[in-house]
Amino acid sequence: MQSQLRTLPILEKWDCHHCTACCRDTTIQLNPDDLSRLKQQRWDQHPQYRDVRIVRRSAGLIGAPVLAHRADGSCVFLTESGRCRIHEVFGPDAKPFMCRLFPLQVVTTDREAYATVLRSCPSAAADRGRPLGQHVPFLRRLLGDNSASGSTAVVPPILRRTTRSWDDFYRLADALQRLLVDGRFPLVRRLVHCLRFCTLLEQCKWNQVGTEAIADLIAVLEQAASGDVGQLFQDRQPPSRSTARLFRRLGAHFIRCFPGGRPTRTLFDHWRVLRLSGQFARTASLLPEVHPHFPAIRLDRLERPLGPLTSDVLQPLSRFYESHAVSKRYILAQPTCSLVDSVRRLAFTFPIALWMLRWRAVEREPDAEDMVQIVVALERGFVLPALSFAAGFMAESGQLERLIAWYGR
Repeated sequence: MQSQLRTLPILEKWDCHHCTACCRDTTIQLNPDDLSRLKQQRWDQHPQYRDVRIVRRSAGLIGAPVLAHRADGSCVFLTESGRCRIHEVFGPDAKPFMCRLFPLQVVTTDREAYATVLRSCPSAAADRGRPLGQHVPFLRRLLGDNSASGSTAVVPPILRRTTRSWDDFYRLADALQRLLVDGRFPLVRRLVHCLRFCTLLEQCKWNQVGTEAIADLIAVLEQAASGDVGQLFQDRQPPSRSTARLFRRLGAHFIRCFPGGRPTRTLFDHWRVLRLSGQFARTASLLPEVHPHFPAIRLDRLERPLGPLTSDVLQPLSRFYESHAVSKRYILAQPTCSLVDSVRRLAFTFPIALWMLRWRAVEREPDAEDMVQIVVALERGFVLPALSFAAGFMAESGQLERLIAWYGR
């Protein structure tokens, strides 16, 4: 079906502020039209690009063509003045499709087409710029007939082996949205409510639940999930040793997604990263440096209470969850992943964010810009396939709620 492209029922803002973050440490996949345009632009005849490779094959994308990078991780077309050489010479419409689209995105289901932003752009993470509605005409021109097409993909499963109709999917996703944006409770508690809703979902015998009964069932589960969780926060316990090791290994992945890190393009780079992740998991005292903004640090310094955070510091993180909840992008970005696994993957980013904040601001008070950069890392790292299985394992053992409460101190 055809749906009218529209913005989310929350105010999102964005404009490009020329920070060039998207031109550094970002993989730009090229479609056939992009490759054709680059060939027609004859960069091999440009004085600064003779004998310079502008397209390479990506190991991470199984040999897909991508824009080449320099040794420092910047795009081969990024100039010293922070501008795109393609844009300068041929205009904005000559750039690859992903470069023109980013960070705008259209999220589609069988009935909706929403324009939203990827918060891996610092300006989007901070909601800096014009309301997103002012970018919709550009999106329509860029996407053409595909700008408001309903998705033909199958409905995401509720559980790993349970799929319902789109109507039931919406009822469940809307209930999770209500739990996640419920302003009566702090964010840390809302995330626990969502996890408990998912645990209750797993306990249901879905082959015995008819469509006519699902609305009443969801109302009961939603009320039960938002009940008293005070004991979890009164008796905050650190994660188990095995959970802490897994948490740190995944934490190393998110730190590498923080802006300004070393590029990982070659097999040697990936091997270096794998070794560092192992050191993160095994250490009992000192975490090694994996990023210029995260120097080596004693492990116990990251386990101390963070203390109360100002609303300015928390806002970028709260907006990250609100945007995901309302757009349902946390589910639809990987439609083969179940709704329950997607919620757990999203919830796992909360303790990661506050763990990173402790490290980033270890010698000072954290500020809003710290959280903006952390949100960029969360958005970049959120798509890691192994994250769903790891978060699911922690949730089933009760450790994910424990992590959230522990790092929420």
